[in-house]
Amino acid sequence: MKKNEATVFVFIASVIIGILISMNLSFGEKNKVFLNIEQFNDAYNKRNKMYKEISGLKEEISKIEKKLNKYNLESNDITAVNKEIEKEIQKNKEYFGLSAVEGEGIRITVNDAKESDFNEYYMILNLVHDTDIWFLLNELRVAGAEAIAINGNRVVGDTYSYCWGTYIKIGGVNTVAPFYIDVIGNQVALKDYLSKESNHVKNLQFRKIRVNIEEDKNIKIPAYEGKVKFDYAKEKK
Repeated sequence: MKKNEATVFVFIASVIIGILISMNLSFGEKNKVFLNIEQFNDAYNKRNKMYKEISGLKEEISKIEKKLNKYNLESNDITAVNKEIEKEIQKNKEYFGLSAVEGEGIRITVNDAKESDFNEYYMILNLVHDTDIWFLLNELRVAGAEAIAINGNRVVGDTYSYCWGTYIKIGGVNTVAPFYIDVIGNQVALKDYLSKESNHVKNLQFRKIRVNIEEDKNIKIPAYEGKVKFDYAKEKK
């Protein structure tokens, strides 16, 4: 009899537990929220993004504190402080393309397809266009390019290009093929990225446009000679 009572008790307890589980309830966890896969992934990504931003802010704070400590230690030495300020200005110039730089990288030559290869079938697709240049620039930036110049003219954030007759105007400079694109960055990474089947170099080669990529240990890129101005963007106070 006692055995039957125990069996009944276990059965009733199992039913109760099953009901609690089906109602998404658990002992001591009344405020627990259950997420589906999409909600969980979204929350997980947001958390990781927040952690990354916090880490970046901590790193930036650490850099600023180090600078302040250095300035405080050298506050009695005006020459040392001026040197630190000059270093900071030089770094900013390099970042915005306002100073000449050099380093390892690649040199890309892009030229129209040979007309003799097509005869009467030579078409507009066999010519290099402004969009081709921009596709290449975007892919170079994604691949980690640190500095870029086209035919000796530095490319910066507001450099633009568009077709104008037989030439392409790049940043206000009339440029005709061939286009010589100098790039500073990791040689292997740059070349490998451009060589991917999904990238624009393959599209150019399919159109018989001549593309040559060479590695160089000492690429020299001049400073940007134009004016940098902001008509609408203001410093955030």
